[in-house]
Amino acid sequence: GATKFLVTPAASAAARSSGPLLDGDGTRDHVTRYLGALCVRLHAVSTVRHSRSMPTYHNYIDGAWIPSASGELFENRNPANRDDLIGLFPKSNERDVADAVDAARRAYVRWRLVPAPRRAEILFRAAQLFADNKEALARDMTREMGKVLAETRGDVQEAVDMTFFMAGEGRRQYGQTVPSELRDKFAMSMRQPLRGFAGITPWNFPTASPSLRTIP
Repeated sequence: GATKFLVTPAASAAARSSGPLLDGDGTRDHVTRYLGALCVRLHAVSTVRHSRSMPTYHNYIDGAWIPSASGELFENRNPANRDDLIGLFPKSNERDVADAVDAARRAYVRWRLVPAPRRAEILFRAAQLFADNKEALARDMTREMGKVLAETRGDVQEAVDMTFFMAGEGRRQYGQTVPSELRDKFAMSMRQPLRGFAGITPWNFPTASPSLRTIP
């Protein structure tokens, strides 16, 4: 099959159950748009005919779950039991990628101005959501790509650990001052958020690998 874009059932369920990350200052909207625009994963699949009664998942772009611009879907089945249909997923195309990139660019304008300690609060809540839903996420991953439960639990735990660790860094975003070779110059550095980026995660580490790259 060709390479397509999809959002996993685990990611979909976690996003639906997470609730507000921050309230009262308008932060939640642009944060979810920024992070949601990055929640696209590449996966090799084959396309088949399907029934509209099957569970259907969409891409999370610009703060909303939306169908692919292609209007096409494919089946995702349990590799250990091909009779177990996980659901229908969008056959995303270049338009979907462009929409996600545009959403990330727009959100970055405000996201970069959120103080690091406030961004850390978001990560603490995300880490707790990972921890609270560890077993469900692990079972979803095993069902979707076949890795044994002991390993998918470890996959989620890596995301929990990384997210808590980086949340703690929210109040330690120290810059540097360095001696200048010029008498009247003061040299310093400071940390700022990176712009949006695209990531392709390995199919067998759908939680650990993305967390190691997106959470920092």
